[in-house]
Amino acid sequence: MTGCLGLGRKAEEMKADFFVAPNGDDTGPGTAARPFATLARARDAVRDLKAKATRKGPIVVMVRTGTYYLKEPLRLGPRDSGTPDRPVIYCAAPGEEVIISGGRPITTWRKGPGELWVADLPDAKK
Repeated sequence: MTGCLGLGRKAEEMKADFFVAPNGDDTGPGTAARPFATLARARDAVRDLKAKATRKGPIVVMVRTGTYYLKEPLRLGPRDSGTPDRPVIYCAAPGEEVIISGGRPITTWRKGPGELWVADLPDAKK
């Protein structure tokens, strides 16, 4: 993600309602100083804001640089959509690169026989 999912606006032009960062905490308020850790938590915060707020204008989630490994699919449905006067927009922070991955890092690599490298993947054996 190197821009905004929404109206094609530039991230520099937007005021964020919520922030997400790899070092965030989903128990926090989702502010710039205390961002959420996951996109799912931000989605839920957007749902809550939509249910409570009456203001017009976009609802913006600013996603900070990093790789976000999803433990399960990020499900977005009709209630996560915006409207023409109140779009919901997910943006990479200005000048930052965001990667959303359904994969997982493999950190157990070890030298195998010959030229091979091997890694145990216990979760893949289910």
